[in-house]
Amino acid sequence: MGNVQEISAWALDWNAVGAIAGASAAVAAVWALFSAARDSRERSRPDVIVEYRIPPAGHDALLFVVRNVGVTAARNVRLTFDPSIAVVGAGQPVRAFVRDRYSEPIPVLGPGQELTNAVHYDADDPENTDLPEDLRVSVVYNGYPSLILRRSKYESEFELKAAVYGKHTYVKSTDSVEGRLDQIASAADSIDASLKHVAKIAHRVSNQDEADARDATSAYEAWKRITRRFGFGGAE
Repeated sequence: MGNVQEISAWALDWNAVGAIAGASAAVAAVWALFSAARDSRERSRPDVIVEYRIPPAGHDALLFVVRNVGVTAARNVRLTFDPSIAVVGAGQPVRAFVRDRYSEPIPVLGPGQELTNAVHYDADDPENTDLPEDLRVSVVYNGYPSLILRRSKYESEFELKAAVYGKHTYVKSTDSVEGRLDQIASAADSIDASLKHVAKIAHRVSNQDEADARDATSAYEAWKRITRRFGFGGAE
């Protein structure tokens, strides 16, 4: 009897171990499913960023860009600025456009979609620079909640330093649009100089013609006086 009881107890112990192992496996499976769903959700979430961009062929200017680099749409996108851009100076005409554009939430910003504003930047004259030299932009937006993941609100903060972009250097190619415009401007200046030179010559010729005409008139009048003096008054 003792052996039977020991075997029964041993079997019960292993059954308990098996039950615990089964429960642990079930929990692990559920957690793995949840983690996979979360990873999938994070990969498919919207992702709104704020950045400066250097415009092509632009001087003393930056592009203020808000874009969704995620793969799903962002909803109810709200931006706040620190320091505030509510006050617009006389030399900051574009600031009002940026302020008004983001004064209300953006209903939808689709994947790959971006909003841009060209702003003036002058490191030596902050009063004539549209946005502050150092700007912190906070972004709050919503995605689409799922049955597994209830989270649908996202927040990000971006530090924008205009000086980083203001020190940009570049090479201007003669084949680029800007290079060709420079060539056209140079040719126009050359044509303008040539036309001015021709105008000066024409003016000198005109003045010389007037002088020659005056000399001819004076000579004719002198000839008439001489002919009258010697009795040829009727001669003209």
